[in-house]
Amino acid sequence: MGDTTISGFQQAVFSPDGNWYSRNSIIFSPNIDDYIDIYRFDRCSGLLSDHLRFPYGNNVAAGSGASISPNSRFLYATHATEVYQYDLEADEIEASKVIVAVLDGFTDFGLPTNFHMSQSAPDGKIYVTTGHGLRYMHRINQPNLLGLACDFEQHAIKLPIVHGTGTPNFPNYRLGRSMARPATRSASTNTRWRAST
Repeated sequence: MGDTTISGFQQAVFSPDGNWYSRNSIIFSPNIDDYIDIYRFDRCSGLLSDHLRFPYGNNVAAGSGASISPNSRFLYATHATEVYQYDLEADEIEASKVIVAVLDGFTDFGLPTNFHMSQSAPDGKIYVTTGHGLRYMHRINQPNLLGLACDFEQHAIKLPIVHGTGTPNFPNYRLGRSMARPATRSASTNTRWRAST
């Protein structure tokens, strides 16, 4: 599953189509780069493969999140003061990096509304929290579009109260079985599912 490294604060995500798994990790050290791990995922066998790891900056401030667009093409990685988009269909994923947002200096209660954890929502948008538990959330209005066309909107939503820094985890229970490799009932006495061969 890749090299053993120091693991820091992180968010992990599966793509909506079930073919990708990604996590980003910030280490909170000026001497160690933060990094992104990307794997292909076989949802029938549960195996991860084709591991790719690359650094995406050095962040000693709070802020790290990961989400994947509804069409499963774009990975969004937050990094406190910037948000990056990576094209999972590119030949060189790391080289596809586009900065889609840079913190604009807006504050709430005197604290910056930096970019933190993120979550895809049923409305097709991605919501990004702040790292300080403030009243605002950011929003990616068109996450299926390349580059700045994704329309990242800073402090788009003002909540009636402060919120925590995290986002809830919403497993995709509607994904169903893979059409490429149909799942079959295991012949053993247990009720686990496994990939057919």
